[in-house]
Amino acid sequence: MAEFAGISPYIPLTIGTFGYKLNKTYADAVKQNFRNLILTVRGERMMDPDFGVGLYSFLFEQDDDALRSSVESEILKQTERYMPFLEIHDIYFSPPGLNQYEVDGNSFYMSITYSVLPLNLQDQLDISLEED
Repeated sequence: MAEFAGISPYIPLTIGTFGYKLNKTYADAVKQNFRNLILTVRGERMMDPDFGVGLYSFLFEQDDDALRSSVESEILKQTERYMPFLEIHDIYFSPPGLNQYEVDGNSFYMSITYSVLPLNLQDQLDISLEED
């Protein structure tokens, strides 16, 4: 029966062999929650209108140092409030024009290196955004 056990549903919900696909490790669950914190738009989460960085809202802004500083600041602030067990080591933004995922000027790539303090684990979250 242990093969059916999981920590949380994998998002987006996906049908697996024995029902919905599940996150099997704490590291996967934390990474998924961190990604959701960064991508969730403020006001989107019911009962907590301050939750989320809303990364997509920055997608059509002028890509410059001020924007990247604003995004980084928001990530640090939201992580401190909602996931204080994470320690962020580095937030890397791909330079404009050098993004391997970039189709046009309305996309960017970022990578966040972080530690999950209670698990004594270091991981990396990669996010690539494009206009839909």
